[in-house]
Amino acid sequence: MPMRRLAALALLLPLLAACGALRSRQPDRNYRMAYTPPTPSGTPVPATLRVLPFGIAAAYDRQGFVFRDGPYDIDVDNYNRWIAPPSALITDLIARDLVAAHAFQAVLQAPSALPATYELSGWIETLEEREEGTCLAHVRLRALFVRVPERGARQVLFEDSMTGDEPCMRGDAASVAEATSRAVQHLSDDLRERMIAAASIPAAVP
Repeated sequence: MPMRRLAALALLLPLLAACGALRSRQPDRNYRMAYTPPTPSGTPVPATLRVLPFGIAAAYDRQGFVFRDGPYDIDVDNYNRWIAPPSALITDLIARDLVAAHAFQAVLQAPSALPATYELSGWIETLEEREEGTCLAHVRLRALFVRVPERGARQVLFEDSMTGDEPCMRGDAASVAEATSRAVQHLSDDLRERMIAAASIPAAVP
């Protein structure tokens, strides 16, 4: 074969390989967290609650699914992603559940001139698929619930971390999204009960 043809073929082969890789590339998939909201139960706390945007630990501040196999190994699946930042998805679900359950007289997320009697903030410490032994969707949330008086200092009613673990199918992104949703649902239910109980305690007298 003439040298020119060999040279042309040598240049063409990497391009053909790249085209094949692009055709076989796994398509990106976007997922949301979703579950049925709670139903109203009991009388709402006669006060306004403000839900602040939740923060998230730096290792999990990304939309690609995070998975871990071992105490230190961690990786990101950039082909399977949350449709929005996970901290925003969890904030929205918890606020939605508070409204659906009629837990408080009013629940604010957007800026409002309406003064709030209570504030909820949160920090997502962990959000990952754990592959140590069985597959688990693991979510750990630290919540801070504060009473905001008309005058004087704010009162911390509680600050605590809570964990949700739900089984999933290894290598199945839809199963991970579903299991994560169940974990967030359990956390939302537990948090809402604690908030209602804490709000029923009379305010401390300065």
